[in-house]
Amino acid sequence: MKQTGQTVPEAVCLRMYDDLFNLERKVVNLYNKFRLETGGKWSYYLAKQRQIRAWIVDLKNGCPPDEEYMALRKEIGSDFKNLF
Repeated sequence: MKQTGQTVPEAVCLRMYDDLFNLERKVVNLYNKFRLETGGKWSYYLAKQRQIRAWIVDLKNGCPPDEEYMALRKEIGSDFKNLF
């Protein structure tokens, strides 16, 4: 049986699921926009999608790094806003 103090971080991290899922959807949309073009932009978005998916899978073990998550969220939000 887990103590209450041990379940709090897990619960906080699991609350991030919706945000990470929505961020992943934006990355997939950006990837789809660039996948037929030449250049490396599509591979960049593919790598970011894999990173977000890894964070989602690992939410039970811990939250993604705050600075990295916030930077990626800001960058993807800006790219998505400019293109859609």
